[in-house]
Amino acid sequence: THGALVDARGDVYQWGDGHFGTRSVDNREPMATLKGKDIKSVSLSHGKLYALSRSGRVFVLPVAADDQATPAQPSWFSWLWGTTSNPHYAELSTNTRLGYTEKFVSISAGSDHLLALTSSGRVFSHPVSLRANAFGQLGFRKFDVQAPDAPSKRIEVSLDAKGTGWGRSVHTDTSDVPLPEGIDDKSVHFCDKLYEVPALKDVKIAQAVAGERTSFVRTVEQGRVLAWGANDFGQLGLGNATSLPYVTVPSEVVLSRYCPAGTYSKCLNIVPGGDLTFFVVERASPGKTATIDLLAAGRGQWGALGNGTFSSAQAEPLRIRAVSGLTEYSEARQRLEPMGVHALSVSPAPSGHVLLTLDTISRFGTGGDAPARRDLLVWGMNQSSQLGNGARKSLATPQHLEDAAGNRAMLGEKWTRVLDLQGNVWGRNVKVEQRVVAGH
Repeated sequence: THGALVDARGDVYQWGDGHFGTRSVDNREPMATLKGKDIKSVSLSHGKLYALSRSGRVFVLPVAADDQATPAQPSWFSWLWGTTSNPHYAELSTNTRLGYTEKFVSISAGSDHLLALTSSGRVFSHPVSLRANAFGQLGFRKFDVQAPDAPSKRIEVSLDAKGTGWGRSVHTDTSDVPLPEGIDDKSVHFCDKLYEVPALKDVKIAQAVAGERTSFVRTVEQGRVLAWGANDFGQLGLGNATSLPYVTVPSEVVLSRYCPAGTYSKCLNIVPGGDLTFFVVERASPGKTATIDLLAAGRGQWGALGNGTFSSAQAEPLRIRAVSGLTEYSEARQRLEPMGVHALSVSPAPSGHVLLTLDTISRFGTGGDAPARRDLLVWGMNQSSQLGNGARKSLATPQHLEDAAGNRAMLGEKWTRVLDLQGNVWGRNVKVEQRVVAGH
């Protein structure tokens, strides 16, 4: 019910029912909520928006517009009392000192927790709410929050993974998890720190991503995957030997098990959804060209596993044959090359549909300046026509999306002039591309 974007100048805009509340019922246009911070990316959780600047600073804003309506204090008041003149947002600090040139380079938010990665490969997590560790997805137990009786005082709380044990019939939430009383976790000042994940202190990480109730990291060395958090649908991909509904310690996802003996494998990307997780893996045999495979684990009740079945749970990562091992002939290099995954978007829980953009480099027209076009494939839940194929039948295998005339849908890219949201020119020769994003 709400959304956010960053414009070309690094300013944050928000819109939607959750953001505007009762103040702007008739206004559905994006409204600037954080300016002048040179933001490069944002990530939404339930009730809060996290923003990462190009200089590596992490900010948190409320989603509700009413929580952003606090009037700015006069400058003399800020100087006298040391308060900020922009109380509607907060900047997160770390519980341990960063290196001299170290900074945060990526953030990823789940329903109730945030993961942040530094330029030195260190991983930090942050509790968005008091349910942030209901499934052990933080990777630690204790953290400081704002005291209910004194805004300037911090108190330590310990939240253990509880797990609900409701089984796999419905999407699991955390509404019945016991919480400390009197603490307002809706405030952006609820917790002001990022905490380094203890189990990963000696591991250099290349990627850290959060699912709704899960956490994943990919190592720099060998591209290995570690996962922790909710596992009630097998979405961590830890295999059938791990039947725990939640895992509190980063544990390795052994993706090489699906490869033949003597085959080299390396994870290139992790894309978690609500109760689904996808792994993009490079696989190669001695003397042969490497290929790119897509593996899936988790909830496949509506066919989102892409393997032709409607399985409610899958703990062992499965290779999606329709989009794995593809190759394309390169005119420039005069040889076959692997066709990988350019972009992948997975819907939040409890729905389950997937939008995949293949890394095709086919060019249309003549000349080297012709725009690149990429194939778009869809599968999974389709009860609300969210796959865009004109039907309402769920798909258990990836299919190319076609327009009304039966032509294959292609996503393009081009070099063009770019404006900011004020209509001012930001750049005159910038590469832009079409992307697709799966919502609920």
